[in-house]
Amino acid sequence: MEKKEICFVADHDLLRFDGENFAPQKPKECKKRYVAAVVPVDLLRSHTFKLPLSTSEEKLRTLVEIRMYEEGGLDVETEYVIDFVKYPLEFDDSYLIEAYAVEVEKLEALYKEPAAKIGHIDLIAVPYFIYEGLYAFDLFESSNVDLFLRFGSGGCYAVLCKDGRTIAVRVLPGVEGAALKAKVTADVLLQTVGEKGVDEKLYTSDERAIYVAVAEWMAAVAERVAQTVNHKRGIFSFTRVDTIFLDFEGREIPGLWELLDGYGFAQSRKGALLCCERIDASLRHEAVAALYASAAAEERIKALNLTVFEKEPSLWSSHAGKLLAGIITALLLTLVTGGYLTSQLKQLREKEGELHRQYGRIEAQTKGLRKKLTMLKKRRRALQKESDRYRRRIDMYDEAVDVMALIFESKKQRWKMFKDVDIALRRYGLMAASMEQNGSKSITVDLLTPFEQRENIARFMKRLIAKGYRHVQTRRIQLDKNIYRSRVEIVR
Repeated sequence: MEKKEICFVADHDLLRFDGENFAPQKPKECKKRYVAAVVPVDLLRSHTFKLPLSTSEEKLRTLVEIRMYEEGGLDVETEYVIDFVKYPLEFDDSYLIEAYAVEVEKLEALYKEPAAKIGHIDLIAVPYFIYEGLYAFDLFESSNVDLFLRFGSGGCYAVLCKDGRTIAVRVLPGVEGAALKAKVTADVLLQTVGEKGVDEKLYTSDERAIYVAVAEWMAAVAERVAQTVNHKRGIFSFTRVDTIFLDFEGREIPGLWELLDGYGFAQSRKGALLCCERIDASLRHEAVAALYASAAAEERIKALNLTVFEKEPSLWSSHAGKLLAGIITALLLTLVTGGYLTSQLKQLREKEGELHRQYGRIEAQTKGLRKKLTMLKKRRRALQKESDRYRRRIDMYDEAVDVMALIFESKKQRWKMFKDVDIALRRYGLMAASMEQNGSKSITVDLLTPFEQRENIARFMKRLIAKGYRHVQTRRIQLDKNIYRSRVEIVR
């Protein structure tokens, strides 16, 4: 299917994209086209929360902005551009809101130069949503539940899609930390991962430190992916992940699929993300983003948009242009009809002057209101802190009243947690180097298991999750002489 040609900004290079190929493009040509870019992951601020289904669209946007400032950690003294996506929840009378923000100043610093040359950037996309373009052009089956794993120097993250929409995003441990442990550069480690992955047989004895760093990194990645999928499974009503795609410049990572099988993905199809094969492998990820922008340009999807470089309206469609057209028309009529229209033109000019004066007054009032709004936001934050302080005091009093009744129940729960963990350890033949119980709500276990039996750790965790523990996760994984040492935290 023929796609609309767009202009894509990649590292300040201007590229024409026709759906299959990139080609260098001059700014003059880009001025005529839809222009898109993708904001870097490290500039994004995000926050997830719920709002009632009955909320109107206009009120929804207002509440999203308020919540981003109050709960999302945005600075009231800083200007941001904010957009969001909403998911109506099946078993809850509310929307699940995923909101994203980026500082206007940072966007301008990043894209000011290409925007000045072109005159506009129609779309600045959120990178987690670009895979929706594959479904918009029917390249992927939208009825599937697909998981995309992105590895690159610009960030590592997992994206879960259902019905052609992004339903979950999880930032993964980056390559920088693993490279620091391996004492190599991030680029070298990424190259090594693409060639040898987590297959120990492919490493020499001199590369032992690199293998250990890669194995720990990939284990942490697999754990976070499994946690995200398990969490979203109940919210979005799906039973399994149909396909896992690796977005890694068309490459695969040896041993990664076997590692994921141990975390419950044995039934999922797996492979490298293949798209736009005519394009150089180093630009395949950008091609997926450009495909998403093409779908947005053709209005196949409603894209999240963080741009501040909207196209200026044409002269005749702008307010000034319409006013100018009216004046020109009036002058032409004056030449024909003489004095009558001269007086009419004078009245129009007087009205224009009055409108300018009204505009000035409104502008002054708006500045005052903006200043007042900033003061109110500061006052609201101060009141919120004071309210939180009183709430903590009330909670302390409530706890003091209830503490005697809870002592007996706490002992009972502690014993039950210890018993459940002990049964699970014996069931999967795991050894515990230590067990540390923190009150009646959590217990930390240091597990020891041979490398070839590492999947028993996942089974141990799944059993405890099935027993009703709301939080079971591995805090630290170490590999020492073919023995995995894993610290598991269990929270009731």
